Amino acid sequence: MIQETREWWSALSNAQRFFIVCLLVSPLLLLLWRDGRNLSLLLAGLPGLWFGFRVGFRQFIGRDGHRWLWLVWAFLAAGVLSWGISGFPEVGSDRLDRHFRVLFFLPWLITLIWARPPARLIWLSLAVAGMGIGLGGLIEVWLSGEGLSHRVEGDAHVMSYGLISALIFTALVGAAWQHRGQRLFALLLAVGAMLALVGVVTTGVRAAILGLAGGIAMLAVLFAWFGDRRGAVLFLGSPALLVVVALVLAHEGVTARFSAGVEEVKRYYETEAAMPPRSEVRMGCQDDDRLLRAWLGSYGVSLSGPVSVVVVDGPATEHCEYGHRFRMSAETANARAAFDRSVQVELAPRPLRLEARGEGARVRLGDGEWQRVDGEFRLYELETALRPGTRIDWWVRDGGWVEWVPLASRMGDYRYPHVVGSMPQRLEMWSVAWQGFRENPLVGHGTGRFHHLTEPLIEQGLSAEAIRTYSHAHSEYLDTLATRGLLGLATLVLWLLGLIYIAMRPGPGQTKNAFHPGIPFAAVWVAFSLALVTEASLSMNLVTVTVGLLMSLTLYLTRRGKQPPDWTRNRLKFW
Repeated sequence: MIQETREWWSALSNAQRFFIVCLLVSPLLLLLWRDGRNLSLLLAGLPGLWFGFRVGFRQFIGRDGHRWLWLVWAFLAAGVLSWGISGFPEVGSDRLDRHFRVLFFLPWLITLIWARPPARLIWLSLAVAGMGIGLGGLIEVWLSGEGLSHRVEGDAHVMSYGLISALIFTALVGAAWQHRGQRLFALLLAVGAMLALVGVVTTGVRAAILGLAGGIAMLAVLFAWFGDRRGAVLFLGSPALLVVVALVLAHEGVTARFSAGVEEVKRYYETEAAMPPRSEVRMGCQDDDRLLRAWLGSYGVSLSGPVSVVVVDGPATEHCEYGHRFRMSAETANARAAFDRSVQVELAPRPLRLEARGEGARVRLGDGEWQRVDGEFRLYELETALRPGTRIDWWVRDGGWVEWVPLASRMGDYRYPHVVGSMPQRLEMWSVAWQGFRENPLVGHGTGRFHHLTEPLIEQGLSAEAIRTYSHAHSEYLDTLATRGLLGLATLVLWLLGLIYIAMRPGPGQTKNAFHPGIPFAAVWVAFSLALVTEASLSMNLVTVTVGLLMSLTLYLTRRGKQPPDWTRNRLKFW
């Protein structure tokens, strides 16, 4: 392989080498130079657009590839259309800009067609990438001193890392099986795949693991379809390998995230069922005891000692014409209760305000001092900004009691205690996205305008404050429905299906039962399509650039034309 690579590189002229490097690097400017995002888009997009219409459509990837490239233009055009109909708002320009970054695959595709590197060199590059991802994850875990839980509890950037690891792993597993006759090379690919798998596991990302398992299962079906039954059996067992590696490396963190997600969803629906209709939410004291009962039930009060917590009906204070409060009573011994900071729910508007009275009770807010609670209602107000989930401790002596009136100064306060954690927040965003789609089903509310849907609902108390920070619906499909309507969703789905179809079709000179290099990428796109159910990955720079690279590899490795394009006929000159 080394000799093959040397012969290929030496056959290139110095000018070709220079422009190959330029084309390969231009999409990466987005990641390396944040202020140059528009310049990098220009450098990456314009040559790609020119190539797509002048060269690629006529000479390279065949009729299926032509149709798929038109779907790319349609996907981008749908975004521009919805953005324009909504009045070209500035708020949507960044998201539209990120969608246009799918054009980054075109400079890479130009390079692959022009330079025609050996296929084994491409697989080697992916293997090295897989090794770098896995080793990088392990090094970060080791340096953290917290074990594998360090990455398991990661954020959206780590989710991108896990998704990319899943895509690389899926492709390399297929390539290793395809090259099993070349033992040393297959071993290298297998090592890269296994380290990429380590990258998936160290993230503990539910979406990446779901997509990976689905992609591998799809790969098994494709192996069977193309006549390789032994490969199909192998890949049907690959999800079991994933489970084993997950249990060995990070079983506590991964299983904790899965179980936490299940519990969050269960609590979300149970609490939502206990809530009154959303139209009854109003400012002031709680006018419906179901709000307070659901809040207490979902919040998880930590109790010690014989104590009972009940909701008390009736007007609470002079501030409340009507309302409800809760009473904590110590029975036969001193008791304590805590609303712990580990539960991320908004306790009150800032500054924190609550009214309390009690007999033999003390209260402590956050890390402050214990304060005595007397028999009269007293307003406790802390001027410092407290984060949602600030700990509140209560101490009640034997036979004592304390009452607390959770005051609401704006609509929605205390209304969404169940929107806690990643899954309930997703469910809330999905509900908003579906409502937005129903309002404008054809073209949506405009690219990048998910905030346009959430903020009015939050201000009216009809949606949770917790989702205010999100600029997307945390599902590419539902976000597309809400912002670009059925037109945008159709182009996105056809775009993904087109990639799967192109990867599945037999290569040049191959029969239906002959396995070809594009098959692993069919599993890649199945995995990616499944991950988009719970992730809006096309809004992330790193994922978008990686998807562009994998799209170019898919088209190149499944090409039908045997001869390189005649660049001179199309007057393509680089000097």
